[in-house]
Amino acid sequence: MMLQDTRPFCWICHRPKSTCFCETLKPFTTAKARFCLLMHPHEARQRTGTGRITHLLLRNSDLFVGIDFTQDERIAALLTDPNLVPMILFPCPVATALVGAVNKAKADGRMPLIFVLDGTWYTAQRILAKSPNLSALPCVSFVSSRRSRFRFKKQPKEHCLSTIEAVDECIAIIEPENIERICLMQAFDTFVEKQLSFIQ
Repeated sequence: MMLQDTRPFCWICHRPKSTCFCETLKPFTTAKARFCLLMHPHEARQRTGTGRITHLLLRNSDLFVGIDFTQDERIAALLTDPNLVPMILFPCPVATALVGAVNKAKADGRMPLIFVLDGTWYTAQRILAKSPNLSALPCVSFVSSRRSRFRFKKQPKEHCLSTIEAVDECIAIIEPENIERICLMQAFDTFVEKQLSFIQ
């Protein structure tokens, strides 16, 4: 029999009140790109994920939970918006450089819409496999010397980043002048420190 967690719960960040830090978040807007986070249901149940924090910090972002987005009307509306150029952040063999895709969208007078898969590598691939409307999108990636600051969670490979770190890297590439993006890493570091305090 599974025991129910009776601790006070925050329905904004989906964490126990004891680990909630919503009041410290400083949301901001990205001017040169829009982000849409696609969270696998398994990830939605993880309290150590960073996708929801990322969404809470980016005012003009979207977050949808699911696996098969083929018939999702919200996704369809984004994909058919003439003012947006949809692309998916995924380091596959045919991925092109993020900066090149963004510059091309800018030259066309349109806003890059970057879909970010939030989950493990396996669950991210499951989303793509189940959502042909997304797997048909051009993949973009970036090269970074950054190493993850996720000190209590081991990444599958040395160069792998958490969702919030990957989005921060994207913004650094797309609009380096946006100094407000420091709020992403400040929130992430606070989150990591809080989790470590419970572990220790």
